[in-house]
Amino acid sequence: MKLIRKIKSLKIIDEDCFLTIGNFDGMHHVHQALLLNICNRKKMYGGITIVMFFEPHPIEFLGKK
Repeated sequence: MKLIRKIKSLKIIDEDCFLTIGNFDGMHHVHQALLLNICNRKKMYGGITIVMFFEPHPIEFLGKK
């Protein structure tokens, strides 16, 4: 699984992928289910899995004046 911290890093991906984007502010039950789902799809179809999250958190970024 690849971890993408900056949008410009996406240009290095040269194979099929399963991408999930979100605010992973903890490994809640639903986060675990989502990651399991994309990992299972990767096993079925090949490619890579990628998790992309926002840093800083959107609340921190949008909350600035």
